[in-house]
Amino acid sequence: RQGPDDRFWDLLTSPAGPWIRSDPAGLEERARRHQVMQMAESEQENMYESCNRLQPGSVDTLLRYADFAANVRKDPRLAQELLEAALRVEPGNADGLAAYGAVLHTLQRPKEAQEVFEAALESDPAHPVALTRYADLCYRSFGDWQAAYGLYRTALEARPAHVPAL
Repeated sequence: RQGPDDRFWDLLTSPAGPWIRSDPAGLEERARRHQVMQMAESEQENMYESCNRLQPGSVDTLLRYADFAANVRKDPRLAQELLEAALRVEPGNADGLAAYGAVLHTLQRPKEAQEVFEAALESDPAHPVALTRYADLCYRSFGDWQAAYGLYRTALEARPAHVPAL
């Protein structure tokens, strides 16, 4: 039985290896499919770390790895570190800011989360994830159901099928 490192090495040394090494987006595509592939948690983490080594500073990889850290590993501190790295590369990235605000909320830093969500909405006023996560913060941390309602409503207007806003 091969371990995750062996399978990754086999991939790099396979006939497709030169293409993958020259185009790390091939690895990013594997990272995008981690939920579908039902990989073990350690395999997923190894894949993201490998992607990050092959293409350091890739915002897409950092955001996906942060999502994995926050939602699969349940490690908000690692997610925070990865999101901060992504936002150093692209400070106005609305996806990164929305995720960073959610991590700060998880870490019980509501004022900082509020500032980050506001920055995300400055970057993209109709960003449904930023709107719904900010609404959650307003209601749960500040008890402001009216602000939450307005944010959920705006999210549904921006994307009517956005389930978290329903």
